Amino acid sequence: MNRRALVTLIVLASGCTLGPDYKRPEVPVPEGWREVSTSEQESLANTPWWELFQDPELLRLIQIALVENKDLAIAVERIEEARAIYGFTRADLFPKINAGASASRVHVSENGIPNLPSGIDNEGPVYTVAGSVFWELDFFGRVRRATEAELAQMYAAEQSRRAVVLSLVADVARAYVDLRELDRRVEISRRTLESRIAYVALARDRFEGGVTSELDLRQAEAEQHRTASFLYEFEGLVKQKENELSQLLGRNPSAIARGRSLEEITVPPSVPSGLP
Repeated sequence: MNRRALVTLIVLASGCTLGPDYKRPEVPVPEGWREVSTSEQESLANTPWWELFQDPELLRLIQIALVENKDLAIAVERIEEARAIYGFTRADLFPKINAGASASRVHVSENGIPNLPSGIDNEGPVYTVAGSVFWELDFFGRVRRATEAELAQMYAAEQSRRAVVLSLVADVARAYVDLRELDRRVEISRRTLESRIAYVALARDRFEGGVTSELDLRQAEAEQHRTASFLYEFEGLVKQKENELSQLLGRNPSAIARGRSLEEITVPPSVPSGLP
């Protein structure tokens, strides 16, 4: 009778887990955008959005960033850390076996108190073997709940990595497009500066020939210097943007290779609502 009562007590205790089981709430989500056809949704969902620009150099930079970016590497290491903690916590569900062995050699002094009798060997080996077995019976579900919590932490770390990837790809694409825009501004500024230099030479000839006053020459020179200042500013912004891209790529500041020009980059006329 006592044995039956003990078994019954163990079964009842094992059912008293800590806290209720987690149930994910059901959220009604439509199958797709009502203004986008199913075929368009599937094609957009299966296509990385950065490929819509159709620039091979941009794709190469994104691939480099996904491999060498430091923030993404930290996010990946956090997943490994969470996976290891989950494994350690889950291991508490199983028995633990510890075993150890040692070997030594002992030498006893012959001049001890009392003295060793003659003819007795005062030196010899000593061997030790020890072992233990421990198993915590998870009656109240402490270990199971802790395992579930660490598993959720591991899933959260994986989702954090996905968020870092999306943010990284978006930052690389944005910085690259900004860089190509600055290149275009530098190109326009250089052509404008060339025309201003030519106009200053013409204005000087007209002034020295007595056709125009000195005011026209000075105004032409001021416009030339103003255009040169714009060119200097845009060239500095180009270097800053290259440094930003280098940081996103996980590299030291350096020049960035260019692909298609700003006019050649394919951009959808409007962002489709079904784009991930």
